[in-house]
Amino acid sequence: MNHGLPKWKVCDIELAETPDATYPLFYCCPIECAKFLLGNPSFKEHLDYTPDKIFHMNETRVYHEISSGDIWNELQVSITHQFLHALRLTNL
Repeated sequence: MNHGLPKWKVCDIELAETPDATYPLFYCCPIECAKFLLGNPSFKEHLDYTPDKIFHMNETRVYHEISSGDIWNELQVSITHQFLHALRLTNL
């Protein structure tokens, strides 16, 4: 299913540093953005669901995409454990 482009929204915000001025804040719904990206066949070959840890030769960790962060691996492990637990419960 191909979802349409997310709709841009705008609202005016005030900052504490400049209380007499307002600034436009443009934003999109992150759920709509995710649906668009995941549902668009043009991006199929560019989506990465596998967590990875990349290191330079000097053993410094490199963070470049969400998949290289710790949270991606933690979520993958958590979801896998939950899935396996659910399988064990249904096989009783």
